Amino acid sequence: LDLGICCSIIGNVEKALKCFQNLIQNSYKTNIVIDQVNILIKILSIEEIKKNKSLIIKTLNFIINEKKFDYEDVWRVFNIIFSKIELKKLVKNESSHFFNSKLNKFLSESLFLNSLKSFSLKDSEIEKNLIKIRFQLLLLVYSQKKLPNKKFIFSLAHQCFLNEYCYITSEKEDEIVHELINNIDYKNIDEVSLSILACYKPLYKIFNNTEVFDEYKSVNLEFSDLINLQINERNIEKKLGSNLVTIGKIDDPVSLKVKNHYEENPYPRWSASTLPQKALYIEDVINNDIQSKVLENKLNSKKIELLIAGCGTGKQVIDAARYGDIKITAVDLSVTSLTYGMRKCHELGVNNVQFIQSDILNLISLNKKFDVIECSGVLHHMSSPSDGLRVLKNILKPGGYLKLGLYSELARKFVVEMKEYIKIKNYSDTPKDMKIFRNDIFNFEENKINDDIVSKLFLSNCFWNLSGVRDLIFHKQEYRYCIDELIELFNLFKFEFLGFVIQKDILDYYIEKFPNDKYKSNLKNWDYLEKMHPEIFGGMYQFWLKNNE
Repeated sequence: LDLGICCSIIGNVEKALKCFQNLIQNSYKTNIVIDQVNILIKILSIEEIKKNKSLIIKTLNFIINEKKFDYEDVWRVFNIIFSKIELKKLVKNESSHFFNSKLNKFLSESLFLNSLKSFSLKDSEIEKNLIKIRFQLLLLVYSQKKLPNKKFIFSLAHQCFLNEYCYITSEKEDEIVHELINNIDYKNIDEVSLSILACYKPLYKIFNNTEVFDEYKSVNLEFSDLINLQINERNIEKKLGSNLVTIGKIDDPVSLKVKNHYEENPYPRWSASTLPQKALYIEDVINNDIQSKVLENKLNSKKIELLIAGCGTGKQVIDAARYGDIKITAVDLSVTSLTYGMRKCHELGVNNVQFIQSDILNLISLNKKFDVIECSGVLHHMSSPSDGLRVLKNILKPGGYLKLGLYSELARKFVVEMKEYIKIKNYSDTPKDMKIFRNDIFNFEENKINDDIVSKLFLSNCFWNLSGVRDLIFHKQEYRYCIDELIELFNLFKFEFLGFVIQKDILDYYIEKFPNDKYKSNLKNWDYLEKMHPEIFGGMYQFWLKNNE
């Protein structure tokens, strides 16, 4: 293990990977090895990835199967290794021998199968080819012909579920799917044919009553996994929802709209995660976030309480493990989102959380104050963001810390243009219209959509699943800020601005431009920089504040 870590540090990638592979094969300190592999994957260059392809494939297969990986890092490496050109060439064949030996071999590659089952593949060319393959498989089922490559079929059903069936379908496909569903023999389930239908609709929607699967035992592990993903996990979430604590009534008209949005499309969708290293002091976490030693250590993690206001599906709760052994209260409007998060926390052994359904406007009723509050991507969806911030201020202890995430007007110019586009096209936030919108983006030239906007959409994780598309483009309530407005907000509520949570390369550029700003926190400087480079806050303004009252 020590040798592998040393080799990783000095850049001997091949030796490091071989050491980690040996440890994996011998089941030695697996969790520590996985942590080290994830650290190594983050820093690999394109050349190193290509040079050590076979070793990296083995390593990725292991951490994906363990479901302990960072999605962005693994996707980056997969995207370099995977041959999109080869897939496109093999799928071009439109003959009756579509599934020839070469294509079947390609579709059987272990990393491809594992990746399909584990995370959304964020690439337009891969998506277009998977759509073609899916249709060919459907035609085989319809004509009652022999189906090839069953492992791939099960994996594709996972992929389509993970991306929430965002792939476009033709009228012919919809008709065939409808007919096949109507003709299902519930007493003699054809697992492979059913799995192809599960590439178009989740099993819980195909079957009006999923009790047929309560006692169903499959000898096929892949089909059992599919039942677990598309039926059992949802049933677990329903049971968790029956015990959910609720505070106050959700009656604000905008809050009700937003609640309904996230009940239908819980966001963000995630399947795997690593638990971050625990800090001893809260100030260590904040200093690390803003990449500046602004705060002295005062708050021991064992003594503090954290509120996550708008926790969504719980990914933020898992990331909060970095604070150490703290008490977490996680609040959201959506029961569907909360129960998703509850299930994931249980799977990952995170048990220091109380989940509550509530509107932020009702949080005074908690009758307690918090040392730290996180509220990312929430206030800008409220009818009055200032009212929401006022509540958070009132339940934050004096000297407490608040992390906020708010949309940037400049960075979301492309979103505003797309909102205008869907208005002209009269698209609504139905799955059908959102799929058509995505297809318009793929065919951007004929739809006269600016290629710069397309590039930004493709780079957004939100574009690659329906809940993300709805959140990014079709959200019914959104307010966007400029830095001058942030300054007014901080002054109004008497918050001290500590710094932005931003990529290191952007922070390095800021330091180069403004070397005299020791703590990188001069908002007038950041305003100037954003106006010069409007994309730097493309995700959101993410920043830390201190309550000085």
